[in-house]
Amino acid sequence: MKRIVFAAVLISAMFTAMVTEAHPHAYNINKRQHQQKARIHQGVRTGEVTRHEAMRLHAQQRHIQHTKRVAMVDGHISPRERQLIQREQHHANRSIYRAKHNARYR
Repeated sequence: MKRIVFAAVLISAMFTAMVTEAHPHAYNINKRQHQQKARIHQGVRTGEVTRHEAMRLHAQQRHIQHTKRVAMVDGHISPRERQLIQREQHHANRSIYRAKHNARYR
């Protein structure tokens, strides 16, 4: 019984350490990704974004997610990698705005 309790405490301590070491910039990147996806879905619901535009916007989001995953391979996002991801997110943000305001409705 003591071994099970000790193992559970050890595993929870290791998990806490891993969560604490998570990169602080990853949170901001994830938050912006979530907001952009929500804007795309809202545009689809209201009809401001056509099906084809939504497919293209989702592809951009997948590309940004892939870039972030590649940057996190070493467990750290360098300033250059963060700048690249932010540039891609800014480009996606403008694409979402243009898709929602181009007077095309489904």
